[in-house]
Amino acid sequence: MLDNKGFDLWADGYDKSVNLCEEDNEYPFAGYKDVLSEIYNVIHSKKKATILDIGFGTGVLAKKLYDDGYKIWGVDFSEKMIEISKEKMPNSKLLQYDFTKGLPEEVESQKFDFVISTYALHHLNDIEKVKFLTKLLNLLNKYGMILIGDVAFATREMLDKCKADCGEENWDDDEFYFVFNELKKSFINAEFTQISHCAGVLILSNCKDEYKTSNIDKRNILDDEIFTYKITKDKKVFISWHGKQVTTLSGKKSEEFIRKIENVDFLEKQLIMAKVTGNFKHGNEKGRGN
Repeated sequence: MLDNKGFDLWADGYDKSVNLCEEDNEYPFAGYKDVLSEIYNVIHSKKKATILDIGFGTGVLAKKLYDDGYKIWGVDFSEKMIEISKEKMPNSKLLQYDFTKGLPEEVESQKFDFVISTYALHHLNDIEKVKFLTKLLNLLNKYGMILIGDVAFATREMLDKCKADCGEENWDDDEFYFVFNELKKSFINAEFTQISHCAGVLILSNCKDEYKTSNIDKRNILDDEIFTYKITKDKKVFISWHGKQVTTLSGKKSEEFIRKIENVDFLEKQLIMAKVTGNFKHGNEKGRGN
């Protein structure tokens, strides 16, 4: 396992070595760009967000999000990689810290819409992962998500096959890779997508999010203001779809809607109204042509 000095020495050639490995579809970086794209697309369900990147390295993903206007915080233990990333993202908040020992106090006092980590958390063993991810969940805003892209497998059998295929001499026994059907026992709200034979994306959240964007509005239609609502003096709620009234709420349903709609951002309001009206089910829009 590389220490911070080892990563400093690797920093200048890191991106090149990753790309060569990915092009050959080899462990450990097969599917690397697709992993980053998957996380990038989930984050773009929100037009504005504050993001914490754990182990950001040379800032490949963080830089794209930074350029799109997202507020970036980052933690990495390599001084050299921080220097490289700081040049790319001068207005970001990048801190040098060894996340295997926890998080800086400055980070622990913040809240984030997304916490992301790519190809970093495999330095934690399985018990340490659970403890660290639990701590990260406490940093999330309401409806926030943890997005992890890494060497990861749906089952232990898939990991064992990958290890056998690449050979003992090429396998890094100092790293601890994600096995989803084992990790999910510790996290009720977890999703996993296998991207390549040795990589995947894990999503964690704090609650059963009935408005989660991975299940609703997969084509980002809700980025436009397709739903509007009006609350009357007697606390009735009228919800319109493209200017046409489609749902009326009263009584307890109205009270629940008003409670949920308060103090949430634009997209979350759209998702709440989509759910209430039934116009979006598992990402398929009712009443809209393709």
